Amino acid sequence: MTCLLMAAGGGHVRAAPAPANSTAKPAVAANRDVSNLLSSAMLWHSRHRNDLARAALEKALLVQPEQPDVLSLLGQIDIEENKPAAANKALQTLRARYPNAPATKALADVIRINTVDKSRIARARLLQRSGQADAAFAEYKALFPDGPPTGDLGVEYYRAQANATNGWPAAQQGLANLSKASPEDSRASASLAELMIDRPSSRLAGTRMVADLAARPNADLNALLPLWQKGLSKADGNLAWLPLYQRYLALAPNDADIRAAYDKLNAQQAARTRMLNDPAYKSRQAGIKALDQGRLNDAEKSLDAARVKRPNDGELLGSLGLVKMRQGDHKGAQELFAQALRKDPDNAGKWRSLLKTSQFWGAMSQARDARDAGRLDEADRLVRGALASDPNNPDGLALLGDIALDDKRDKDAERLFQQALKIESDNDTALRGMITLYSRQQRRTELANLLGDLRRRFPQDRARFDKAEAAALSDDADRAIAEGHNGPALAALERAVALDPGNAWTRYSLASLYRKLRLPQIGREVMAEGMRQPLEADDRAQMLYAQAIYLNVIDDEAGARESLAQIPAANVTPSIKRMQTTLAIRDTARLAREAHAAGNDAGSERRYGDALAMAGDDPELIGEVARARVSAGQPDQGLALMRDWLAAHADKPQPDAQLRYAELLNTAERDDELGTFLTSMDPSALGADQRDEWQDLQDRLALRQADRARALGDFDMAQQKLEPLLSRQPPDKRALSTLGDIYFDERRFDDARKIAEDQIRQDPTNQDARLSLVRVLYEQQDDEAASRELDRALAEASPDDVWTQLAAVRRLSAMERYDEAIALNDRLRAQFPDTSAVTVQRGRIAQSQRHYNEAKGWYDQARKEEIVQGALPGYDGMTSAESAIDSLASRRNSYVAAGYEIDQKKGDGGISMFNARAVPLYGQYAVGYDGHVFAQTDYVSADSGDLPLNGTSEFGTLPFLNVPSFRAANPGVQSDYGTKRQKAHGQALMLGYENDWIRADIGHTPVGFPISYVTGGVRLFGNLGRYNYWVDTSRRPMTGSMVSYAGEYLPLPEVFGDGKWGGVRRDAITFHASRDFTKWGIFGEASVARLTGENVLNNSEVSARAGVDLPLIYKRDMRLNTGLTLFFDSFAQNERYYTYGHGGYYSPQTYVSLTLPIEWYGRTQRWSYYLRGSVSFSQSQEKAMPYFPTNGALQAASGDLTYGSGGGFGVGFSVTGRAEYWVNRHWVIGGQVQFERSDYYAPNRFLVYMRYHFDARRGDVPMPPSPVRPIWSY
Repeated sequence: MTCLLMAAGGGHVRAAPAPANSTAKPAVAANRDVSNLLSSAMLWHSRHRNDLARAALEKALLVQPEQPDVLSLLGQIDIEENKPAAANKALQTLRARYPNAPATKALADVIRINTVDKSRIARARLLQRSGQADAAFAEYKALFPDGPPTGDLGVEYYRAQANATNGWPAAQQGLANLSKASPEDSRASASLAELMIDRPSSRLAGTRMVADLAARPNADLNALLPLWQKGLSKADGNLAWLPLYQRYLALAPNDADIRAAYDKLNAQQAARTRMLNDPAYKSRQAGIKALDQGRLNDAEKSLDAARVKRPNDGELLGSLGLVKMRQGDHKGAQELFAQALRKDPDNAGKWRSLLKTSQFWGAMSQARDARDAGRLDEADRLVRGALASDPNNPDGLALLGDIALDDKRDKDAERLFQQALKIESDNDTALRGMITLYSRQQRRTELANLLGDLRRRFPQDRARFDKAEAAALSDDADRAIAEGHNGPALAALERAVALDPGNAWTRYSLASLYRKLRLPQIGREVMAEGMRQPLEADDRAQMLYAQAIYLNVIDDEAGARESLAQIPAANVTPSIKRMQTTLAIRDTARLAREAHAAGNDAGSERRYGDALAMAGDDPELIGEVARARVSAGQPDQGLALMRDWLAAHADKPQPDAQLRYAELLNTAERDDELGTFLTSMDPSALGADQRDEWQDLQDRLALRQADRARALGDFDMAQQKLEPLLSRQPPDKRALSTLGDIYFDERRFDDARKIAEDQIRQDPTNQDARLSLVRVLYEQQDDEAASRELDRALAEASPDDVWTQLAAVRRLSAMERYDEAIALNDRLRAQFPDTSAVTVQRGRIAQSQRHYNEAKGWYDQARKEEIVQGALPGYDGMTSAESAIDSLASRRNSYVAAGYEIDQKKGDGGISMFNARAVPLYGQYAVGYDGHVFAQTDYVSADSGDLPLNGTSEFGTLPFLNVPSFRAANPGVQSDYGTKRQKAHGQALMLGYENDWIRADIGHTPVGFPISYVTGGVRLFGNLGRYNYWVDTSRRPMTGSMVSYAGEYLPLPEVFGDGKWGGVRRDAITFHASRDFTKWGIFGEASVARLTGENVLNNSEVSARAGVDLPLIYKRDMRLNTGLTLFFDSFAQNERYYTYGHGGYYSPQTYVSLTLPIEWYGRTQRWSYYLRGSVSFSQSQEKAMPYFPTNGALQAASGDLTYGSGGGFGVGFSVTGRAEYWVNRHWVIGGQVQFERSDYYAPNRFLVYMRYHFDARRGDVPMPPSPVRPIWSY
């Protein structure tokens, strides 16, 4: 019924004509003939036969052309048939002639809701479907400010009100009024009945209402029987349901489930009558009642008598144990509790608790005996031993206080008594001890206050004490549950139920807690035991109500098993017996699967053997066992069962068994075996249904093979597998969906979009296609359209369709609508608690939000669910939860790496030549799942060759050797001092941390260089919508030469004195932003920097970079990209020279370059590789600079030597290649070469490296390679 009244999306909404008893009197009342025709039209309209309804209305208009109710209904039909012009014409007529008639308002509402307010009603329905009942009803009230509408709109309005807070009474009355107003239209009555059935307190009345509707002459049984069945399926066992069962079965005699429930109710009544008349049972109950009333002798007598005939009754044995315990016979009580524990495992918690209690009080009894005998040390030891298992027991604490009191340790005694009274304010032993203590210490005032308090408290009866304690315990349990302390809550509720066994809602709380602890069957027994209590009529009604609520939320298959088990043998039909066997096999197989999951293989095999024994030689039942084993991750054992049966019955065709075996192969994803087996079957020998099943298995095999090929990036093979299904007319819908996935993975978004749109056009209810369209639209960056389609999919998805809704959760998460994704996912978890995929997706949402520890918790929970369910691995050999755990674990990438790099740059020996050797040693360690700390140290050896020590060398102060004035002033100076090797070595250091949003490090250039200093940087990452950015502030070395990187000492100190210069550091702030579009991407970067060094002219730099990235090939294991980059750079000073005061780094005043790169990278099974080449075109300009820019005196003494300006156009290219090989899942070796060539600049770089990962890496080889880098390259 809900689907009729709450159709999502574009479905038209109808309103009935105004009821005849409306307070607004129609201008033209319908005469008898018109009334009959109008009633007929409304009946056909309610059954969606607008053609017949229209015929009746047109006849009515011949009699009364302006009858408003007829015109209103005809206008509504026009709206439904997409004839808005005709509907508006009818409305205009009504407004002109009957502006205040209810029929006019009814038609106006329908037109408004289906036109101008279509989006508002859609939002109201979306809120209603998503469980936001109050918000939904607020929308409905806003849509109808003048009060509730009539007809279907009225029904929809009241359904929304019924689900809103405190809305049910008004909604119930409103639907009842609609029903009375239009008795010929049963939709309002049926909706009211459905809502009443959904509420336990009115379920019986609602089902009666459906039965009465079905009895009408023109009843729509196709709509009413399912609703009637719904009410009966939730019946609570009250005998008042029996007539409703009988009337239903008269109309639906073949409904096996309802007939079974009917048989069960009869059987339960008969069984209860027999039980109540059983003398042993009467004695048992009399004994329990006497026990509850404290009449221990009577209780013992009755229970002993019952025990003779019911020796295996666990409840009886436990009750007798309680008698013994209260009589002080703790040893006898312990023996009986142990027997109860064995005989009544369903109440194991209760008997185990009482056994523990008996042991406690046994020790307490022994302690009292020792105390009475004066053995205080022994008594103290016994009490403390008992308190070890229950340290807050007030009686134990009080007895310990008594012992301390006897031992004259008054302070200890008072502390223990007060501690006991804090736990139990009216504990008799503690109170008596305090009285004794106060008396002994002559604390008269305190003693009087205590005695007065005792006089007010003690005259209370036991029953009221028990109920009060039970209520307090129940409150304690509620608080404990709210705080997540389920263990204490369970103990409190168990005790509360024992104290007040007739309280239905305490039992319901206990049963619900068991269900929460994944023990629903124990909760069922708690409620069933409540029904066995001697209850007054009102209490029994409450107990039945509570039981109905509980049964409504627990697993239905368990209920079916119990229902079948209670059917007397005389009433068991062959079909019932088969169902009993099937359910018994499933239950036994479930226990076997759980035992296997727990590591108890012997117990598991024993359970499977029991299941096979029940199956006998029936292939269908054997298939149940086989399916259980395959689903439990034991495909070989499961397949062998069916294979052996087929071999034993090969003497005649067994097509059903063969197909069952093929289905098992399909479930186990044994594709090669499945293909061969299906080929061996002769389709012509199969029946029509069997042939359809055979073909479906063929199709599913092809689809899975195509999907596997797609997942592995083999798109050609995937399409080849789909071809037979796509060549059909019409093409297979599943194959089209898979083809759309292939196009999506190939980034052929237009093709993927066309497939999805075609599927939606053919079937607007195809939500899978709509969600595929959402994915494509989002990748095409049409966010508005993607959100619109996603909202529609959410509005139209069936609440029971977990997979469609789960796919919607994935789309919401991908679109970063996390709150909505979490809300929908949590709702799915509540509705489908055993679906591990829902739990996995909850973890993926948390991971997307960078809540990594939370994600790990969800994944672990999902893996446990998979183990119980027997989830099979996917294409990558892992289950969904395992894959998610692996993905998360890959973030914890702890490893060490070492390498050897050679950098070579040709130039003038000792001056611009620069060769460096580095031995980097890098290590990083994961900090949770958020990021890594890392540390690196490099041994660096730098060499610029032999420096000619003469005046021709433009290095340091050597040019002065050719300055006549300098030589004249220093007559001992020679013109040539030979050569000197320019070398430096040192150890560089770096320590840092990196996660998704920050990278920070601090380090030091090589200690041992002439000049070294602290370096470091902080880079922050973020995004604004689809734009990604990072901001970096850093100090890094300039490594273009020996001067800029290591610094240099002045040559010939005996001539020029000591000194050094260089060691240039670049302090920069950089902003980088990028965005990817569907087929290309853009990026931009801007940087400002200050360059300083020791005895070097300060400099500043402004640079900018922008470009376009263009992917050419995008495959799972290979990428090919190109693009274009434009670069601008400008330095304030030209410091590319090597004389004293210059920095020795390239620093043009203007530099503009255009680069055309191409890069190719990918992977094979063990290799990953990367190759990049580029061609660049540049234009530069450099200004003239003095030889000694930082020292005017030197510059003047040199005769004002000056470097000339320069610049020009240049062309260059570069090639970089790297590869790494995964020796195993821990060890990696790799190498890299790089060449750059341009005018006056031709460096070479060579690197080899190795890496060790502490945790074995799973999945594909990462790409591109990730070599270790010297610190100077950051």
